[in-house]
Amino acid sequence: GSVSISEVGGTWIAFDDQDVNFVRGALKNDQYDRYYAAGGAQIPQVAAAASWAAGTPIYDLGVPAPTTALIVTPPVSAVVDETRAYVYTFVNEWGEESGPSPASAPATGDITGIWALSSIQIAFTGGLTPNPLDKIRIYRTVTGRSSVDFRLVTEMSIPGITYNDNGSGTVDADGFITTADGVSLNESLPSNSWNIPPPGLQGLVNMPNGVLVGFVGRDLYFSEPYRPHAWPISYQISVDAEIVGLGVYQSGVVVCTTANPYVATGVHPASVALTRIDDVEPCLSFRSIVNSMAGVMYSSQNGIVMVNQSGAYNMTAPLMTRNEWRQNYSPATARSAADGSRVITFNTISEGWLFQPEEALGHIVNLNGFSDVTGVQTDPFTGEAYLISRDVVFLWNPETTTPQSYTWRSKVFEAPMPVNMGAYRLQYKDVIGGVDFVPGFDFTAYNASRFAASTVITETPALSTVPLNTFNLYALNAVRVETGVTESPPVSQFKMPIGGSPLNGTLPGLIRDNIRIRIWGDDVLRYDAEIISNDMVRLPSGYKADKWQVEFQSAQNIYSFKMAGTAKELARK
Repeated sequence: GSVSISEVGGTWIAFDDQDVNFVRGALKNDQYDRYYAAGGAQIPQVAAAASWAAGTPIYDLGVPAPTTALIVTPPVSAVVDETRAYVYTFVNEWGEESGPSPASAPATGDITGIWALSSIQIAFTGGLTPNPLDKIRIYRTVTGRSSVDFRLVTEMSIPGITYNDNGSGTVDADGFITTADGVSLNESLPSNSWNIPPPGLQGLVNMPNGVLVGFVGRDLYFSEPYRPHAWPISYQISVDAEIVGLGVYQSGVVVCTTANPYVATGVHPASVALTRIDDVEPCLSFRSIVNSMAGVMYSSQNGIVMVNQSGAYNMTAPLMTRNEWRQNYSPATARSAADGSRVITFNTISEGWLFQPEEALGHIVNLNGFSDVTGVQTDPFTGEAYLISRDVVFLWNPETTTPQSYTWRSKVFEAPMPVNMGAYRLQYKDVIGGVDFVPGFDFTAYNASRFAASTVITETPALSTVPLNTFNLYALNAVRVETGVTESPPVSQFKMPIGGSPLNGTLPGLIRDNIRIRIWGDDVLRYDAEIISNDMVRLPSGYKADKWQVEFQSAQNIYSFKMAGTAKELARK
């Protein structure tokens, strides 16, 4: 089943490998709207948005350089001779240029003559399937006062296995150059250090300066700014531990490893500075890495760690010990996603937790009652969080759906002396509930065909003929499951809200869910009741306690709870 998904133009792109990262290219005026995928067993690939949606054509990332050097036949020596070397590059249909071929053997000849070039390679080699080859650019050396530079000679279409270079200067009868060589005024070779991305590239992320970043083992790789097809070896940086994953914070990259985290910062990959954080906080799960406004968070053996340019901080240290964290939260299997300022994590297919680091001490809310959760992700363009279960994408906490019931228990409050709590007031807001779904097209005919068990509709994929059961005239479990790459619209996909109703087609309504409240005094349950109003409620008398604890069970939004010794005292609060 799909464990990694991304939405492109209304279409869900699914990957069976949870280690695949899928990012959008930061390219100026990109008419193709290119997206990039890498990670796990996935070869780094690129395609236009429409091609990802259609499933083809999808290309291997990068433009492989020619492997064959040119053969240069120089003109006969004359009054003024010059020694030259030539290289050439490949240019694909997107205008992306490769690194250069091996340089030709130096040749010497008349500066005003015709230099014949042959043995030009006209096809990619190496077994990859990149964007198709479109043109070839030829460069040659131009000698300056203090350096030698490769300058553009020509750009030629495929096929063209030979070329005659006559773009040279002129010499007068006395042997003086009277007209400058036009090639010397052309652009320099820009791709001298460009390579294709390394095999096995993992953890692909986008930096704000148009640079793609990934890793292999202990090595960190950077693309050329705004040229995601080019990965110069000179930009490579190594760390002293195996890299687990990457996060982005402001203008830097947080490198999560099996030991100390690192922070890489710089405006250009050629000048990146790497800072090693002193705290040993190993990242135990690649999919636990989450970007936030305050830093990059991930699951360590010690707790939920946040890393930014100031250092590393264990966010859960005030809440629990290291042993409690390891035993109760299984950090090695954590899969996390940002939901606004909160972090959603699932460490099994049915359980997880919700962490809110923006609060002074933060707190963790345990999640349960789910089934077959194989992935949790954040849409980078909308900020919405999604769960994946049984190849179905679920929107997390949609505004108009019925929320899941919760159980919340307070800490133990200790009074200065034993007291009898005589009254309380709880205030809440009714939840507006309903079912959130994407109306790709009218689903009435689909459900109607399922009601009639003998009805068969010819469609791809074929509709199940298992009849639907009904409850109050609505279909139960009326969900159509699409696997792999699916489209919406025109194929209807229903979003069933997690923690909500399994009914499709119901209207939003006012959910009058009672609130169950339990109150303990000195570890003895003193009160257990359900309430349906915001009115004050009296508590039983006949006892005193100095340790008090409160628990709520509900699906309502509770925003205030007060408890006092008397009704009069409560009214003053």
